[in-house]
Amino acid sequence: MPWGNRGFTYNATSIAKHAPNASGVYAIFREGLWIYIGETDDIRRCLLAHLSEANRCITRYQPTGFSFELWPAGERTERYNDLVSELSPPCNHVFGAA
Repeated sequence: MPWGNRGFTYNATSIAKHAPNASGVYAIFREGLWIYIGETDDIRRCLLAHLSEANRCITRYQPTGFSFELWPAGERTERYNDLVSELSPPCNHVFGAA
């Protein structure tokens, strides 16, 4: 797992409890598949938005978890690009950068 922390359950309660209002990169996944990688100034806000928007691509893959790494704004884009290149999440090809 390329992340600095373990995964958390992908639901509103878990996101509110574990995801920080901070800059970094995040992943939405299920066992065996990285579904979407994003970068943002507010990890919690973006994860809650993905969850509430019921995006068709993300929903189709039935996510069960999320993970994140804290990165300063000036460094997170490089980490995001590396992760997308390494993991090839299918929904990034639909959306592009977060």
